This record gives sequence, C-alpha cells and structure tokens, in this order.
Amino acid sequence: MLEIYKVATNLTLGSVVSTYTTTSNLDQSLFDTISCGSKSSNPAHSLDEIRFGASYEAVIPGQSGQQASLAISDEQMWQSSFGSADLSDPSADLDGDGRSNGNERVWGLGPTNASSIQPIETILDPLAGIFRYTRRDPSLTGLTYTVWTSANLTAWTEDADATQPPSEPNENGVQTVEVTLSPERIGVPSLFVQVRASN
Repeated sequence: MLEIYKVATNLTLGSVVSTYTTTSNLDQSLFDTISCGSKSSNPAHSLDEIRFGASYEAVIPGQSGQQASLAISDEQMWQSSFGSADLSDPSADLDGDGRSNGNERVWGLGPTNASSIQPIETILDPLAGIFRYTRRDPSLTGLTYTVWTSANLTAWTEDADATQPPSEPNENGVQTVEVTLSPERIGVPSLFVQVRASN
C-alpha cells in the first residue's frame, strides 16, 4: 500500500491525502504516474522534495512512532467507527445528550445514542468501596484516569492507592474498570467519588 502525505511542518508528516492499495509490487512504473504541481504554476504548491520509503522510519529516521500517531490519531479511528456520523468537532454534541463528542470518546460512550450518557456502570458500594466505570482504552487515548474522593463535594483529594484493574477492551476499544478505594476512604460518614481523565 502506498500512502501520500502532505507536510504539516518541517520533517513532520501531516494527514494522508491519497492511498493506493495493490497486490502487486510497488515499483518504478507506479512512481512514474505520480505528478506534483510546482509552486510557479500554483502558489499553493510548495514542493521541496519527494521521499519514498517502506516505513515511517525510512522516510523520517528516528520518528516512526510519532509519525504513525500523527497519520491516524485515536480521535480519527474513533470517529470512523461510527460511519457517516459527523464527529469532527469534539466540542459539539451530536446526539444532544449534554455530553460533548470528545467527552463521549474519553468515557467510552456512544456519541450517536442519546441514552448513552453515564460511564458509571455500578454505583459506589460505600461499605466495600467498590464501583465500576467505562473508559476508552488509555493505550489508545494516551490519557491517565485518576480517582478522587470528597466528604462535601467541595474539597477533593486524589486516592492514589485506589486500584483500577480494567477489563480487556471490547471491539470498540472500551474497557470496564472496577475501582476499589483505599481502606482509609471506606466507611466514613459521607463519601463522594469522581474519576478524572487527564493528559
């Protein structure tokens, strides 16, 4: 497969602009069919060079992982899983449920389903200190999820010792996480919990 990229910044690949898939070998005969306009014929063109390589590493040495991430972001992969739904604006609310598209991605919710608004699958058991929530797999989003508690909904402290074993992600990259609070947070007269997602 041959993918043609536009340049975002110096030595940084931008988004894919063309993809060519073939079962045959990619050879000089294919490259001979590729044409690029010159800046003199079109001011929008600014062609410095053409690079061919079998991998990102071959095209831009030392940046293979970064370029793979830039080529197809998690947000783009997530959007594509909902077909023709326009999820391009993370701050918009496509299904009108009060949660932004970006928020629904982070918490593993359905942005085209107005009834999919709650990531808490099991509410807190105050005696056991256990509850469950959903999230998109952090290995896809790059986010960190932390647990916080409060006695009055005003002052919040992180429960750094809370455990969060996740399930295997489903086909949509969504995990169910079972949280167990640290022992000192359990059995108090008043207890509220929240989960935060951060970069």
